Amino acid sequence: ALLRIDPKVTTAVPVLVAALGDQKLRGQTAEILGGLGAVALPAKPALVEALKDQRATVTLKSAEALLRIEAACPEAL
Repeated sequence: ALLRIDPKVTTAVPVLVAALGDQKLRGQTAEILGGLGAVALPAKPALVEALKDQRATVTLKSAEALLRIEAACPEAL
């Protein structure tokens, strides 16, 4: 159900940012935020924090999300 969020619906971003706090949902949530593109810019600080996750998959998905949200995001490079 989370993968069907309309990118025009910005009200989903705060809910997804909160979901980044859940270790079980962090990777998938980062991927969803990246799929929203620039609309998810308010999630940038939380995604930068997720780059510190111990799991490589979460780190990778967070970096990819940051680059999809902001193409030249220095934190993701």
